[in-house]
Amino acid sequence: QQKEFSVAALMRILAGAVMPMVERLARKKSRRKKRSFISKALQNKADDHLVKLARASHFYEVWEESVYGVHLPHLLHYDDRNSMSNSMEGRMPFLDHRIAEHVAKINPNDFFVKGESKNLLRRACADLLPDKVLKRKDKIGFYTPLQDMLKRDVLWIEKVLTSYKDIDKFIVPDVWKSDVAFFKSNEHSVERSLRLWRVLSFVVWMQTFQIDTNEF
Repeated sequence: QQKEFSVAALMRILAGAVMPMVERLARKKSRRKKRSFISKALQNKADDHLVKLARASHFYEVWEESVYGVHLPHLLHYDDRNSMSNSMEGRMPFLDHRIAEHVAKINPNDFFVKGESKNLLRRACADLLPDKVLKRKDKIGFYTPLQDMLKRDVLWIEKVLTSYKDIDKFIVPDVWKSDVAFFKSNEHSVERSLRLWRVLSFVVWMQTFQIDTNEF
């Protein structure tokens, strides 16, 4: 995926190189802020030691965090759940261990050459793809119309959330109520959409599996 670094990202990388401990503390604070919509009782159940923060200036630490801790586990989980729920068998050919082992030995600089991402993959497929595909720079991931879905079904979402008697025990009331009101007014916000989706998923999961909440 073609990606341009924002000023904030560049500043973070610079801070990671010059003041690595300060940068990592700032990143940890940012992660904690993202879960501030969760009640203190539930937050106290989390183990912060399970979350490892790679040094932003260290390629292999960032790569390892992405592969083993963040992106790859999530993508594999989603692929497995989505394919199995539709009685399909998913395949990820680039995850063949022989390819992964070979790629791990390649110099990181060879992946990004003269501002062009996926350099090796483009060269390997040069005789198989048209120039329009080979040289494109606007590639993005699969788009999920999450905000559209939330706005369309916001009344149903409100009904589900308010029907769960223990919601305020786990989710900060002012936050989820504010997010519901936000989408009822037909506004747009990526941050709010991701948060409301997580709240909805959590509540549906708790209700579906009748999770005992007495220990909280």
